Amino acid sequence: MKQITKNSIIAVSVISVVYIFNFIRPELIVFSVTSALVMVAVCAKYFFNMQLNRDSLFTNFKFLMMPLLFNVSALSYISFVYIGIGRLVLTLLAIIANFYLFISLRKVRNLADRAALLYRNVLIVISFFTVFLSTSMLFRLLMSVSERGTINYVRAAIVLAVFGLIYFVTYFLTWEKGALESKDRAYGVISAFLCAQMAWVGSIWSINYPVLGTTEKATLGGTPIAAIVITLTYYFLWGMISHKLDQNLTRKVLTEYLLFTIMFFVILFVTAKWLPIS
Repeated sequence: MKQITKNSIIAVSVISVVYIFNFIRPELIVFSVTSALVMVAVCAKYFFNMQLNRDSLFTNFKFLMMPLLFNVSALSYISFVYIGIGRLVLTLLAIIANFYLFISLRKVRNLADRAALLYRNVLIVISFFTVFLSTSMLFRLLMSVSERGTINYVRAAIVLAVFGLIYFVTYFLTWEKGALESKDRAYGVISAFLCAQMAWVGSIWSINYPVLGTTEKATLGGTPIAAIVITLTYYFLWGMISHKLDQNLTRKVLTEYLLFTIMFFVILFVTAKWLPIS
């Protein structure tokens, strides 16, 4: 067994303790998230040989933030799943995703291995899930606050958080593709601005995609519509950015991404139960 695989198994084993606890006691999500922050930081320090100084932390910031965002948002999402078997399946999938996430991060960290298509695709898929899970967590927070009355500064903070999330994910993915010039950062700003606008619209009318069996009204157990919309939008935006960086963005590619995204939007809006949280 390769050393990188052994290290990944050790890191995932440590993080899995938090997932097991979260599966047993989902109501203690704050404790689970706090524990995850500590354990992911410790695992990242040893897995990436990070030193506790400014230069090392700045250089390895992207390798620390990606597992932090993924695990915090995954734990939050899983804790809201009411069906036991569903929570178990999601817990197992999150643990498996962590295994491949750490290996892929270690591989792309090495410039010689960055061209490996498998690891790059793994990071792209996990990045999309991170966007979805993180925005779900943010809009659930907004809806929980809205039940006690709308608070504008919370809405503004969530919009800014979406902007920061999309900018970081785009920055990471463009870096992973080898786009290191300062002009390439504009892709992150544009994507973040467009998704933040959608987050603002979604924050005005906070609604959920209902859980199975929910017929009367949307609840916090469902998936926020805004999270799905932002993820679909980012899928389209990153597809355009990726092909642009690869210099193979054609009218055919643009049409395919546009049709695919529109198809999912239509399915979403037709099947969703548009019932606002009261």
